[in-house]
Amino acid sequence: MYTMFLILVTVAFFVSSAIFTLVVKLFKVQNLSYKKSLIILFSFGLIGIIVEFIANFVFLFLYRFVNVSLFKFLLILALFFPFHYLLKKYYQTAWKKSLGIYFVFEIIMNVLVFLLSHSQIPILGVMYMF
Repeated sequence: MYTMFLILVTVAFFVSSAIFTLVVKLFKVQNLSYKKSLIILFSFGLIGIIVEFIANFVFLFLYRFVNVSLFKFLLILALFFPFHYLLKKYYQTAWKKSLGIYFVFEIIMNVLVFLLSHSQIPILGVMYMF
């Protein structure tokens, strides 16, 4: 069971890296490479896990004062900054281009996760992790 999960997570990571590479290519970024996309997504995934863990811990104490939708929106906005830093470091992109890549990639991944999670193979919802 754990082996299948690890295989699915690995496949999901490589597929999301390929999608990310295509999105970055859409924005005509120079020096595009699949290896850099892997590094960016892996680093962003680790940063995202840490930021979301801290944010959810903070939200436990602020849930009476802050709307959940507003909190999630602020979290998405806060995650843009490390994403932009990584894109700027590896691809030398401006913040407007980084913002476009960020939102297009997130929209594509969320649609893909929605479609896979509502398919006949529910275990493919593991793509949501990336």
